[in-house]
Amino acid sequence: MLFNNYIISKEITHIRKDDIIMNTKTLVIIKENCPQNHPCPSVPICPVDALKQNGFDAPTVDLDDCIRCGKCTNFCPKKAWY
Repeated sequence: MLFNNYIISKEITHIRKDDIIMNTKTLVIIKENCPQNHPCPSVPICPVDALKQNGFDAPTVDLDDCIRCGKCTNFCPKKAWY
């Protein structure tokens, strides 16, 4: 697996903390941009199932599960994710 130009495998025994910059972006939904009248197309795009939607309500994000990959923000046609 490739992570920030590092190959992560069972053989790695040491990576210096200074070599990795953690992704600290946060994710919020701009409800004014979300039509809330259909299943959110970004929800099934999330690779870790951090997005949830109750009916047609605006989706929510579990920031503990979110890996900040940006797939949902790039996929949303209304640009409701920021």
